Amino acid sequence: RLPSMLEAFRDAICAGDTAPYIIYENESPRDFSFMQITQYGTAARCVKCESFSELLDSFYSRRDRMEQQRRRSHELTKSVRTVRDRTTRKLAGQTEELKRTQTRDEVRKSAELITANIYRMKKGDTELECEDYYREGCPTVKIALDPLKTPQQNAAALFKEYNKLKAARAHLTGLIEEGEKQLDYLNSVLELLNPIIPQDKARYLMGVGTPANILEAISRGVDMFDCVMPTRNARNGMLFTFDGIMNMKNAKWGSDFSPLDEKGTSFVDSAYSKAYLHHLFVSKEMFAGMIASEHNLAFYLELVRQARLHIQAGDFSSWKTKTVEKISTRL
Repeated sequence: RLPSMLEAFRDAICAGDTAPYIIYENESPRDFSFMQITQYGTAARCVKCESFSELLDSFYSRRDRMEQQRRRSHELTKSVRTVRDRTTRKLAGQTEELKRTQTRDEVRKSAELITANIYRMKKGDTELECEDYYREGCPTVKIALDPLKTPQQNAAALFKEYNKLKAARAHLTGLIEEGEKQLDYLNSVLELLNPIIPQDKARYLMGVGTPANILEAISRGVDMFDCVMPTRNARNGMLFTFDGIMNMKNAKWGSDFSPLDEKGTSFVDSAYSKAYLHHLFVSKEMFAGMIASEHNLAFYLELVRQARLHIQAGDFSSWKTKTVEKISTRL
């Protein structure tokens, strides 16, 4: 059969039976030919041109336009992601600040208890022990005092702190609501941009990011990441885990002698305790950043390894939703 096909091919060329054709794949010009190509079947289509000059003009101009569109799409996607990730980080900080305002009612109660018991106090006292008439049974409570201040000044300082927390809560609530709307908008823009990027090309996202950011980007088709966050944040005491985020500089870790991360995959997670790492950070030891960096890098590798397994298992979306909520929690 092949000899007869080659002979027919030769006869067609000798007879001048040729015509300019552009071969399109997914509406993108992939190649051109002097005869109709049928070997690709439905995977590609051939479009006949009036002349070879028209073919060349159409092929290269169309391809250049698509390349320019691809570059613009990539640049726009990068810009949108940068703004989105900045917004995500800002929201995380504001949410953390909002949590701190939850103590405002306790602060106000302490101020009122000091005012009610001011006759029992004097300057220099470090603590007020009194009945908490806000709670059933009026249990005894202890309120820390500044010995350099008078009882009136201690109460005034707590009322001032209460008003500050109250105002901050109202302000932060508005900022978070606005930030969440902006984040939803940016994510919707990314959803529109992703189909423009060629499906057969690896997608690289620079400067991202938090574990939650990475999982969200994977769900949108990103393949590769490059970011300083695992080591930079580690040097500042932040550890990422599957249970949430730990700031090892916080005093509460100073008395926690449990392993650094019982679910961790690095040798440092079982070799050192939270209390020891806290001590290293408080003492400004360089070894602290080294341990934390080793942990974070191992965590990131394990995170994407699990993401790959869940993609293969077909349950990535549900796993991602549960995981993002958990790993974003501040411990």
